[in-house]
Amino acid sequence: MRHTLIVVLLTLTLVAGCVKAQPATDTGDAVVNTPTSPTTPTTPTTPTTPATSTTDTTTALAFNPDVRATLQTDCLQCHGSGRADGGYRVATYAQTMAAVRAGNASSVLIQVTRSGGSMYRYWSGSTSSRQAKAEQVRSWIVTYNAQENR
Repeated sequence: MRHTLIVVLLTLTLVAGCVKAQPATDTGDAVVNTPTSPTTPTTPTTPTTPATSTTDTTTALAFNPDVRATLQTDCLQCHGSGRADGGYRVATYAQTMAAVRAGNASSVLIQVTRSGGSMYRYWSGSTSSRQAKAEQVRSWIVTYNAQENR
């Protein structure tokens, strides 16, 4: 029963958007936040640091300002407001989202900008810089659900 309750609480925490998992410990006397009734789940009382904290090393990525800056530097020349190679533009969030399915690693923008993708060679900088830019795009779309702002 106790294990089931812990699993349910952890699932509710993850569904509520928790980005940090805490290691489980078995002290025998662990305090567990329990719902006030079986149909009304409560939010855990343990304070958490939001992912957007300036002191948090896992700051959430967003189109503004993170991804937009990268796309403006390396993509806007061919995919900007005056030119839309391949019928695609990245000048605005709405335009960029035409090739993005939030949370989906199969999004076209990920496929073409990853290593081996047709646009990967256009990332500027060293190999590690290009890899970091491709990872930024992937992480923004998959991990942070292609959010527009923080």
